Amino acid sequence: VAQLILAHQTFGRRKSNSANDAAVLYLLERFRDWPIFLVFDYDSRESREPVKRLVEGAAQSMFAGLRLRKQDAPRHASVMARYRCHKAAEGGGVAYQEALEVVEILPRYYPLLIGTKNFMTQGKAANQLSALRFAGGHYIQMMDANMGASFGEACKVPLILRQFQPSAASPADRKQVRCRILGFREFIFTEQHGATGSIMASAEWSFGTICQRFLAGLDVRMHYGHPDFIDAFWASNRGSLSKASPAINLSEDIFAGFNARMRGERSEHSDMLAWEKGRESSFNAASQFFVKVSKGNVGVMRSRDLKILSERLNVVDNMSFYFASIAFYLNNWLIDLSIQIYILVFVLLTLASQSLEDVGELGSMLAAEWVISMGIIAMFPRFLELTLEYGYLEGFIKFVPSIPGIMAAFTFINKSIAAGVFEAMTTGEAKYIGTGRPNANTHYSWRECYFIHCQTHYYPALQILIWYVIYTSITWERETSALPMFVILATAFAWLVAPIAFCPQPTFTSLARDLREFWKFVVAAPKLS
Repeated sequence: VAQLILAHQTFGRRKSNSANDAAVLYLLERFRDWPIFLVFDYDSRESREPVKRLVEGAAQSMFAGLRLRKQDAPRHASVMARYRCHKAAEGGGVAYQEALEVVEILPRYYPLLIGTKNFMTQGKAANQLSALRFAGGHYIQMMDANMGASFGEACKVPLILRQFQPSAASPADRKQVRCRILGFREFIFTEQHGATGSIMASAEWSFGTICQRFLAGLDVRMHYGHPDFIDAFWASNRGSLSKASPAINLSEDIFAGFNARMRGERSEHSDMLAWEKGRESSFNAASQFFVKVSKGNVGVMRSRDLKILSERLNVVDNMSFYFASIAFYLNNWLIDLSIQIYILVFVLLTLASQSLEDVGELGSMLAAEWVISMGIIAMFPRFLELTLEYGYLEGFIKFVPSIPGIMAAFTFINKSIAAGVFEAMTTGEAKYIGTGRPNANTHYSWRECYFIHCQTHYYPALQILIWYVIYTSITWERETSALPMFVILATAFAWLVAPIAFCPQPTFTSLARDLREFWKFVVAAPKLS
């Protein structure tokens, strides 16, 4: 038996859009024959009057034995309701009392505080906790709005859930478990949504298959926001599904994996099930998503959970845990920092009258151009997974054409990650960034690209080019040879042009309009009063 809970914190609020409430009621009506429930947050001062009458009337009925007076009705509560019937209210509004029937009320003393001021609650984690309070059954699965499933895959769920327990254990024996979190593959349905959608789908597919499988084998797999199955009874009394501090827990999902690992439990991976998931298909949105995740990872570095786990693990397990948690983001920042140091070293060597020949006589690798970089090595897991899935020949055919687009996109995105890590480390703040997930064919202007990426990409790229000009000028004056630095220059060039290259609808009309708008922005002068 399954129970579907739609958690919607702002349902019935005065400040919320009534059209969103009508859309929620439409979903409840459409699936009224299924066990679907609505969970929302009730605040007597913020909720609409029909919602107040609905909750207060239900409270009088449910708590009749307490002989509550009207003024004793709960001021704050988590409410679970189900669909009853749909009637349009007078004036075309939403008839809350006629449409819903309250099933359960959990009164609270404090209101729901969402935001970053004064260390309030992280919104998504609070929404998950609201749903968890009313969830029944042995297993729970939290799905975001960008996730889904097909009927064929749903039929596999009973078999997959059996993997929570050892094969020799009885299905009724809940004392023996193999894991508390069980993850599985994902099918990225936005793969066909343009070049950016295909690149993001490739990265997510690689992470959800070979990387997750490898981390589970090392016993360091965490919970990464995927639609994993979780032991509901265990989660409800051992720290919930995520942590909710907006200052530390911006990447709230991974802390469920930390919680399981600290308590000596396991997080497993299965390849027998594949859920649907959508990723960003617009380039600016994809870049901003990685900035948000990288800032959240700095919060992970500052967390108490990471400290406790690192102290308890031995050296070998700590290395595995490092790559399962913060390694990717920290390594990107170190690589980005090394680019600037690399050019500066050559400028200083030239000023010290040390030519490439002098450096080569010392046996240093700096005397030759570096072609193989960490960015190229990072593509190997996808190639290996393609060969596992499709065989060597077909995997190679699928892999080679995707190399240029993936290299260009992730040269830019890796810089976004490095900039996000550096900003969060220096400011101590990690704020949520709403990307909006625009459609793949949504056009954006050059001016918009400048405002988003000027501090993180454009200025650092120009700084690298200026340093290279200084370096070549010095070598030309001293009549010594200069290192071409093709990879460094290509990286700076990608930082400058990637958002424009991946912008949809690149017609001559749109290019001319963007160019005119950007030129007006560049030469604009302040108005005189």
